[in-house]
Amino acid sequence: MNAVRAWSRPAALEPTPLHSVDAAVAELKANADRWVATSIEERIALLREVFVALEAEASAWVATSCALKGIERGTNAEGQEWLSGFLAIPRSVRYFIHALEHDGQPPAISQRRRSTPEGDQWIVHVFPQTMLDKALFAGWNIDLWMEPGAMPSQGGIYRRKAGGETWPGKVALVMGAGNQIFLGPTDALHKLFVDDEVVILKMNPVNEVDGPHIERAFRPLIDAGFLRVVYGGLEVGQHLTTHPDVDSIHVTGSDATHDAIV
Repeated sequence: MNAVRAWSRPAALEPTPLHSVDAAVAELKANADRWVATSIEERIALLREVFVALEAEASAWVATSCALKGIERGTNAEGQEWLSGFLAIPRSVRYFIHALEHDGQPPAISQRRRSTPEGDQWIVHVFPQTMLDKALFAGWNIDLWMEPGAMPSQGGIYRRKAGGETWPGKVALVMGAGNQIFLGPTDALHKLFVDDEVVILKMNPVNEVDGPHIERAFRPLIDAGFLRVVYGGLEVGQHLTTHPDVDSIHVTGSDATHDAIV
C-alpha cells in the first residue's frame, strides 16, 4: 500500500475579516501588560493546561495533517507526522515547563570554554537532553558556540524581573506558514515565554486547517487573553504587518508576504 494517496485538500477556511483582526489585536494590546506581570507559577499552570489539551487534540490534529498531505492512515508516513510533526509541540511545552521550574535557567547538559584571540569562548551542549532524544535522533549532537567574550546565560527576562525590573507589554505577530504542524505553535510559545510578548498567530492558506486544532489545544492561553489565531492570505498578512499596535514580527511566510513586509 502506498503511503501517499491522490492529494485532496480539506475544505478551505474563510479569511478573518479585517475588523475582527483589529479586534483581536486590540484585545491582545489590552492584555500585554498583564502578561508581563504574570508570574512564573501562573505561566507553568497555563502550560500544564495546554499540555493536557494537546493530548486530547492529538489524534484529530494528526488526522487533519494527514488529510492535508494525502497521507494514508496507519502507514509509516503517518508515523512521521506524529514523530517529526505533532510531538514536537508537547515536547516544547514540557521543556518550557522545565525551564520555568528553574526560573528560566535550566541547568546545561555540559559546557566548556576555550581560549581565542578575541577572548574566552563558551561552548554549550544542548542536545540530546534525554534518553528518548538519543533514541529518536541517533547520532545528533548540537552545541551552541557563544561569541568570544559572551557568557552562557539564560532566561534574561526572568532574571531582570527577579531584580525588580519591569517593562510595557508588546504584541507579536507570528506569521505561521510552515509545512510542519509544530512551527506556528512553537514560534508562538517562543514569543510568549522567551520574548515576553502576547501573540497573534496568523495562519497561512497552506496550513490553515491546523488553526482550529491550535485554538482548541491552546485554549488556556486564548481564554487568558494572551493568544489569538486569525486566518487569511496576503491581505490579512499585510494588514497585520503594518498594524500600529503590532510591535514585533516573526515570519515563516510566503514570498508574497515577505515582499509585503520588506
